[in-house]
Amino acid sequence: MPEICIHGHFYQPSRANPWTGEWESQPSAAPFRDWNRRITAECYAPNAAARLLDASGATRAICNNYSFISFDMGPTLLEWIVKNEPALLSALRAADRQSISRFGRGSALAQPYHHPILPLCSPADRRTEIAWGLAVFRRVFRRDAEGMWMPETAMDMATLEALADAGLSFTIVTPRQIAGTRALGATAWEPPEDPNSMVGRAYRVALSGGRSIVLVPYEMGVSHAIAFQGLLDSGDELARRLLRKSRQHGFQLVATDGESYGHHHRFGEMALAYAIELLSGRTDVALTNVASWLSRNPPTSEALVEGASSWSCPHGVERWRSDCGCGREQGSSSHQRWRGPLRAALDGLRDAAGPVLDTVGKALFRDPALARDAYGQVMGRPDLFGAWYEAHRSASGGDRERARRYLEIQRHLLAMYTSCAWFFQEVTRIEALQNLRHAACAVGNIRILTGLDLSRLLTESVAKIPANGDPGVLRETVARFVHPPPPRSEPQPMSRLAGVLLPVSALQGSGPIGDLDAAIPWLDWLASAGMALWQVLPLVPADFTGSPYSSWSALSGDPLLCGLEPLVRAGLLEPSHRLPATERVDHRAARTLKMDRILLAAEKLVGNTRHPWFPEFRAFAEREDWAREAALFHALKIGFGGAPWWEWPDSARRRESGALEAAREAHARQVDRWLAALFFFERQWAGVRHYAAARGLRILGDVPIYVARDSVDVWCSQHLFQLDSHGRARAVAGVPPDALSETGQLWGNPLFDWDAMAADDYRWWVARMRRCLELCDYLRIDHFIGFSRYWSVPAEAGDATAGTWKPGPGAAVFRALRKALGGLPFIAEDLGSVDRGTVELRDELGLPGMKVLIFSFDQDPLNPHKPANHPHRAVVCPTTHDTETVRGWWEGLDPEHQRWLHLGRDGAEVAETLCNRVLSSPAAWAILPLQDILGLGNEARMNVPGTTEGNWCWRCPAGVLTPRLASALKQRIRETRRLRPRAF
Repeated sequence: MPEICIHGHFYQPSRANPWTGEWESQPSAAPFRDWNRRITAECYAPNAAARLLDASGATRAICNNYSFISFDMGPTLLEWIVKNEPALLSALRAADRQSISRFGRGSALAQPYHHPILPLCSPADRRTEIAWGLAVFRRVFRRDAEGMWMPETAMDMATLEALADAGLSFTIVTPRQIAGTRALGATAWEPPEDPNSMVGRAYRVALSGGRSIVLVPYEMGVSHAIAFQGLLDSGDELARRLLRKSRQHGFQLVATDGESYGHHHRFGEMALAYAIELLSGRTDVALTNVASWLSRNPPTSEALVEGASSWSCPHGVERWRSDCGCGREQGSSSHQRWRGPLRAALDGLRDAAGPVLDTVGKALFRDPALARDAYGQVMGRPDLFGAWYEAHRSASGGDRERARRYLEIQRHLLAMYTSCAWFFQEVTRIEALQNLRHAACAVGNIRILTGLDLSRLLTESVAKIPANGDPGVLRETVARFVHPPPPRSEPQPMSRLAGVLLPVSALQGSGPIGDLDAAIPWLDWLASAGMALWQVLPLVPADFTGSPYSSWSALSGDPLLCGLEPLVRAGLLEPSHRLPATERVDHRAARTLKMDRILLAAEKLVGNTRHPWFPEFRAFAEREDWAREAALFHALKIGFGGAPWWEWPDSARRRESGALEAAREAHARQVDRWLAALFFFERQWAGVRHYAAARGLRILGDVPIYVARDSVDVWCSQHLFQLDSHGRARAVAGVPPDALSETGQLWGNPLFDWDAMAADDYRWWVARMRRCLELCDYLRIDHFIGFSRYWSVPAEAGDATAGTWKPGPGAAVFRALRKALGGLPFIAEDLGSVDRGTVELRDELGLPGMKVLIFSFDQDPLNPHKPANHPHRAVVCPTTHDTETVRGWWEGLDPEHQRWLHLGRDGAEVAETLCNRVLSSPAAWAILPLQDILGLGNEARMNVPGTTEGNWCWRCPAGVLTPRLASALKQRIRETRRLRPRAF
């Protein structure tokens, strides 16, 4: 059967400030802040959830294109994605896992770290670039790479030897890079008569020591049409061309820049998704990836490689070191005589730095070359560097800071050879300037490390570069970056954005509770309204009252939020298992009728090893420790008749290893069934999150500071809570008496043992927040005051009046989080009676706080909730999930108070007024609860604190999310300068 493989080479050069690692604003990328964000919005994210539309233009399906194609992604781009686009990272990982299930081999290929021209690298630099690229690949995709894409497909025999040395088995090339072929075992080489005759076959290249590597040529005609001739204007035509060529060649491999699919060609990802749908639905052709095809079609011929070659330079690799004419615009009078001098300047710096760095390296490392190659394992991970250095340091070494600086110098000396600097027409473009920024940064760090100042050498070499434009730009770049910038005292300003608060449980749709079946049309509506944020409540399993703030598992998603429709389509449920919609959430029906169906589908998946989802499920079950612990806890709760864990038999309560192993065996069916239910949520939520990112939306989640006492979290980490030896709480959480309650609030959550948590650098919090950030882009931390001080109530007390204030851990937790996670994408819920210490901690961390408009209507001019007092770094909303709606609040006021406030004639008008005031606030983020957008009263209130009946039941009415409402909202958002940047 003919086979088709579409390969995308996704890459952007790093444009980060080499001293700080931060991306600076790039006006040419407007309306986005920088080019990575713009191309992510136009290409990288949309390909993770490409839309397939129906006849009316509505989204009927989404496709993770990466899971159907072969792709490589630049390591520096991947590292940016890890830091800035976690939803996209999740989609890439999911795509590679799904491709293993679909094709038998993973679709992701590796790439050298800095995108250098490998034949022009020194042997040591080539080896390091490959090693670092493989380390990033392993960290991102959690497996070893089989193949590597060579930048510009540039290769020579030394490059192929280096790839094989690193354990790689194949690479992709153009047919014209192969000088000759012969059948395996033959002696005479034959020059290829027609490059197209080489397509559809693989070729072995013999290397030293009896080794070999495989070259797979791609077909250039369709590849060129995709990239440059508008073939992506039609998914139909793309599929037809690929099908026709596959019948001609047997195996049709095309390769282009991945940016063709959405960045270079508007909505190209949708054309690709439609072509994938058409081709994957046929029985006379199969989609595949290179590794899978090779496993079934090993080479029967050898290839001859002579000299250095690349796809984009007919002169070999001269484009990256001489004025060969490639890249010169037709009719242009400009030259590329600067190419050689630019490379000479960088070579001169590298060679001058070499001897002194060799001396330092030998003092710091047992084997400096080995340490440099291995640095990719911990690059950008300061939390891991210490232990790593202990394994590599010399007997007399031990200076971690000097060791890190030495290795960072090596990184900058490699980064200055990124190929993009030579690709274009002019040396004063951003690409060449970025290389010079790295060179200058290396000079500055060499001076700090060794005392050797090479700035004059670099400046004089750069002065000899014959630029077409103003050569002063080159000298100014060097002068600016040979010294570290002054430390920045203020955090980056927040973008001015708007969003909507709507719990997943309140979505429209079928069944007794809102679920993810309705998420895609909801996200489409948000996007059409110009929103940038979707705020949700905790996604964890709710308690028996429906509250997500008292969950038995702080790390699990709630299977009740899963849609049934995907389970029906997957054959795990029958159509008759669908449930009718209810106007309000029916928690009892959800826990019985719906959960029965979820668990039935879970049991069917567990028992069907041939189901397409099964490999992905098993990988999830093996990979996620938190899920296995939650499933075991859930099974034991059932097994012990629902008793709290501290009443279990001592061996289970104390988590003795023998008892746990016996429990896993005895309750294997229950454990696997719950694992599958958790997997359903992960799979569906990942699809929703990927789609949100593709539409330019971010998800703001919610993290309660405390966890429930009868939870897997406390059971697994009893030593981190204020418990006695029998698991009983010594003190519990609450809040003191205030104007709302004479006796305060007694929550009953066990309190943290902050000293025990500090002893291992808050690993529990790091694991919790890392997991929560897998689900959401930003997190609202409920009861942030608890990190500054907390109300400690003796466990035996009847109410909260017996409590006392205790000091919290302060910034220490967040320092550990920043060290491990690289940032603090948090919102501090600082409402209520917040003391000065809490405010100081919030501001020290640079976290935005919260402002609630209905709290602003008093005569205190200093009231922080009044719009005139809103700082930029804040999140403002008219109401919260714990308050009345605007209309309900207004209708509860006496008429005289209503007249004094003068906000509107009725509750609906007042709700609109306050929503407009929120959008007009100086605060960076404005969040509108959907109930307030719709002008609903307290019948739509989500929660009344201190009560357990009738909460968490509101659900968005059918038919209210109209295009007209979205258009009106978008206009208000545009007028208040909160319109999110859009790709198109």
